[in-house]
Amino acid sequence: MALNAFRSTLATLLLVAAMPASAQTATGSTPVIGQPALDGTITGVVVNNDGDPINGASICTEVTYEHGSGTSCGEVTDASGQFTVHVQLGEIGIYSEKIVGGYWPSAIGIRSPNGHMMSIKTVALTHDVPTAKVRLKIGPRPAALEFAIRDRSTGKPVQDFSVRWIGMDDTRMYSNEGGPSTSVPIPPEIDVIVEVHAKGYHRWFYLDPATSQPTLRLGSSEERHLDVELEPIEKR
Repeated sequence: MALNAFRSTLATLLLVAAMPASAQTATGSTPVIGQPALDGTITGVVVNNDGDPINGASICTEVTYEHGSGTSCGEVTDASGQFTVHVQLGEIGIYSEKIVGGYWPSAIGIRSPNGHMMSIKTVALTHDVPTAKVRLKIGPRPAALEFAIRDRSTGKPVQDFSVRWIGMDDTRMYSNEGGPSTSVPIPPEIDVIVEVHAKGYHRWFYLDPATSQPTLRLGSSEERHLDVELEPIEKR
């Protein structure tokens, strides 16, 4: 496949994949008419599968109302992984996610293809027992990509760039894009498409040097260094 055609195909895939991702990773409350008072409190800690506390993880709650349901994601954990959320009384589902950190969101009763059980807790809060304490597991330690990005023509480092990854398992697809960083966490043990782009350069996509496949798969805590040469766009 010609290089330009390959770039076009992958760029289209990245655009399409990003559309459902934005819907699934969006945070905020679903407005519900007649929502009960927030008389319940859930406290707890978020850790990965190795027991490390996770800082900056979003806390999400799922509530079923008389005329529908709602999911709210807003509170985040502190440096020690601790959190406190105020909810209505009743049966509440609670889980955590940190896409930017390479952790997939959790889901009820689903075992991911790599064998990790996704974690969601359900607590029942009443007037007699209005509080609960939970421990949420967010998944395995992410893998990491280390980048050295240079101009192909001059060999000089490129400072202003963005790295984007898209990963997909059997149940969902997510993408994440961050600003210039030489170290980027990615979800482990699934196939991930990696893209680097910068103003004035053609987009760069990872290709496996052994198979020429446009996907990368790393294990938990595994690190990979990538030397990236960006091709300048010719000025007309």
